[in-house]
Amino acid sequence: MINHQIAEIFNNMAAYYEIDGSKNSFFKSRAYKKASEIISKFPHNLASSEWSDIEKLKTLDGIGQSSANNIIEFIKNGKISEYEDMKKSNPINLEELLNVQGIGPKTVLKLYKELNVTDLNSLKLVAESGAISKLEGFGDKKQESILENINFAIVNKGRISISVAEDEINELIEYMKLDKQIINIVPVGSFRRKKETIGDIDLLVSSVNSEKTMQHFISYHKTEKILGNGETKSSIWLNSKIQADIRIIEDNKFGSA
Repeated sequence: MINHQIAEIFNNMAAYYEIDGSKNSFFKSRAYKKASEIISKFPHNLASSEWSDIEKLKTLDGIGQSSANNIIEFIKNGKISEYEDMKKSNPINLEELLNVQGIGPKTVLKLYKELNVTDLNSLKLVAESGAISKLEGFGDKKQESILENINFAIVNKGRISISVAEDEINELIEYMKLDKQIINIVPVGSFRRKKETIGDIDLLVSSVNSEKTMQHFISYHKTEKILGNGETKSSIWLNSKIQADIRIIEDNKFGSA
């Protein structure tokens, strides 16, 4: 479901407002944090015809006009302009820093104000220099833990968690099944191997008409750019900043692929 992505964006928006520190931002931060919690636990797909309506969304406790508008915008466009503007106008790369386990908005703000940390690389530099351990409330043990988590985040940079990947894959497969030429379709690669993170989406397909299936694939409504389009393999870049690849094989070879 799309809910996980929206909840994550709302959580980041809450963090940006918290870092801003103004009175108005304080209330906005609380509102988006609450909306994020509501959406992350909501059992129904917000992109479904039942829920992709502003007035219907506003019936949910914790979802106001602004949150509802942003949900609809994400469903339609795959991004939220308010959030995109925040990222452009703020020197701090929250998406990178909050991806480090043990780093929250208050820690980000402290590190930015005292050590000018703005992204993963600058965080790694100050951690390796020993500067973090000298901050009030940190120490050697905290610094060591942060450095360990930084290295994990760097190794997995450009990759997505399996929970986010599952939402994207299910949505893409649901769309692909609208193509009546398809016989079988399964996710493969890191997702099938149940890795903690994946670099891209890989789908294996058998079809009675590969040309029509490929055309259907590259016409996906979340396609931002077509990276390649061939007879047996095509790649697209999604507006959620994930690459999706599809490979078509003969159906009698499907079980052994």
